[in-house]
Amino acid sequence: MITSLIGFILATVIAIFIYFRGPIILPFARLGTRKRTMIRWLFIIATIYSYTIETIQNFRGFNPRFSREGDVVDKIARMLFGLLRYYL
Repeated sequence: MITSLIGFILATVIAIFIYFRGPIILPFARLGTRKRTMIRWLFIIATIYSYTIETIQNFRGFNPRFSREGDVVDKIARMLFGLLRYYL
C-alpha cells in the first residue's frame, strides 16, 4: 500500500519536473539511428530474458539470484542473470 503511494508521488513529481523544465536529453540521443536501435533491442532482449529466468526459477522453487542448487544449465542461467543485473 505505502509502496504504491510512493510510486505515484514519485511519478507526479517527475511529471511536474518534465512539464516545467522540459524533457531531459539522454546521452543516447546523440547516437545514430542504427546504434540507438541496437541498444534498444539489447535492453528489450535483456528484460525478456531476466523476467523469464526469474519466473521459471521461482516456479521451480529456486531463488534465481542466490541459489546454489541446480545443474549446469541453471548455473549458466544464473550467471547470465547476475551479469545482466550488474550491467543494466
